Amino acid sequence: MPEDSPALLTLGARWSVIPSLRLNAGWHHYFDKDAHQYKNHQKNLGGNTNEFLFGAEYDVSKMVEVSAGVQKTNYKMTGDYMEDVSFVVNSYSYGFGFGVHLNKKMTLNVAYFQTNYSDFTAASNNYNDLANLTGTIVKGMATKLGQSDEVAAGAAEEIKNMLTKPVTEDGKSLLYGKNTFTRTNHVFGLGLNIDF
Repeated sequence: MPEDSPALLTLGARWSVIPSLRLNAGWHHYFDKDAHQYKNHQKNLGGNTNEFLFGAEYDVSKMVEVSAGVQKTNYKMTGDYMEDVSFVVNSYSYGFGFGVHLNKKMTLNVAYFQTNYSDFTAASNNYNDLANLTGTIVKGMATKLGQSDEVAAGAAEEIKNMLTKPVTEDGKSLLYGKNTFTRTNHVFGLGLNIDF
């Protein structure tokens, strides 16, 4: 099944405060809701994604430069969109690095950045669709025991309603469950730029 990559609108600006100090800012807008995903999964999104970026570079000397930056990413996730296999949550990243000009043709770059992700909790009174699974089993058993399709379907609906009906003061059912999605990334980078 073909899927689309979302269209991307990007704006950026750079300002040289003084010759040795440069400030950078950027904004990325991903049109996620308009990009076709498997089984039209994009319809479960709450909106499009926005990223906000800011960075600075400073030439310490003719041989050494340092840099640092931050990025904030805001997704419009919903509980229906999130999955155990693949998930994304709001995040902020920060990083820093330095470059050493080894000669006119080569620069050694060293960097570190970390991304911290927000927690996203998806809760349901039909955790992992267990009510429908139970209903299917009940309907199959009723049919095997000689009940008509109408009686078997009614029994399946009755058990599904019983399992998903709120039974606690805070509205939780017998099949209430939740998943909390989060993670953290740490990245080290080492590169050698060669100008041919």
